[in-house]
Amino acid sequence: MLQRLLEKGWVRGLLYSWFFSAALALFLWATFPMDALRDRIVEEARAKAGLDLEIGRVGFAGLTGLQLREVTILLDPSLAPPPPPAAEGEEPPAPAAPKVVLDRVSAKLELLTLARGGRGVSFSLEAFGGELQGRFEQGKDRQQLSAKGGGFLLARSPLQLFAGVDLEGVLGTVELELASEGKDFSKAEGKLVLKGESFTLHGGTVQGFELPKIVLGALDVRVPIDGGKATIEALSLNGADMEVAIDGGLVRLAPKLSQSTLAGKLKIKPSDEWWNRNEMLKNMANFALPAGKDGFRTITLSGQLQKPSFRPQK
Repeated sequence: MLQRLLEKGWVRGLLYSWFFSAALALFLWATFPMDALRDRIVEEARAKAGLDLEIGRVGFAGLTGLQLREVTILLDPSLAPPPPPAAEGEEPPAPAAPKVVLDRVSAKLELLTLARGGRGVSFSLEAFGGELQGRFEQGKDRQQLSAKGGGFLLARSPLQLFAGVDLEGVLGTVELELASEGKDFSKAEGKLVLKGESFTLHGGTVQGFELPKIVLGALDVRVPIDGGKATIEALSLNGADMEVAIDGGLVRLAPKLSQSTLAGKLKIKPSDEWWNRNEMLKNMANFALPAGKDGFRTITLSGQLQKPSFRPQK
């Protein structure tokens, strides 16, 4: 049977093609200067994207892709949380350098898209216990980005670094679609969907205020995007301790997505049982954050997505 198959020309051609592809991949893996490639990636990221990276290992992903492992993104030192106060007679400790660590990042160039005169890249990312897969395509007058994934553990994410909160839970669904005319996403169309479960706030600091433990429950976010304006159509958390919703939430996309700005009102309604466990906090909230007729208390959101600000509305 095997002999008869080997006598067929197309079978031999397929085996030869596989053999030479495997030999080429093995040759590249054994001889390519990976350290030099890693240094070049770090330099390009700093020069073109303003990112300060550290990369543990670099390897090939097929014949047209690269895979990076143990990728550390070093962030602006101003984002670092303040260090604990020093003991009397001691020098204050230096703030810890803020960073985001990704387990694996891979990207593959799409040759078919390149042959049509465009640029196409499929990518995947593993971090915080979850995975995200997506695709980016850019033509002469249009570009689009799509991504889908989930399973991200918030306790392992840098959320406390950015928002000052210690939040636990699972972000089970992430769906993003963006398409725009031109070279940036400031006029994009698309949507964002987020779903999560078992959200629990274990504490943290917002605007200098210490937060107690709050069981928040499941998360549901739906954001349609039209003309570069992402309207937060639905945002809800409905847990045993608190209801959370958003009113008039709007994100204006910028050419660099990290510089997009946020505006809206976050509405919270603690349960009577939770208030009974935090009587002192209730008295403070009645003064600084009074409840409306519907029982909700309102916090105004503003600023850039990467570092939003929160202001109580009296």
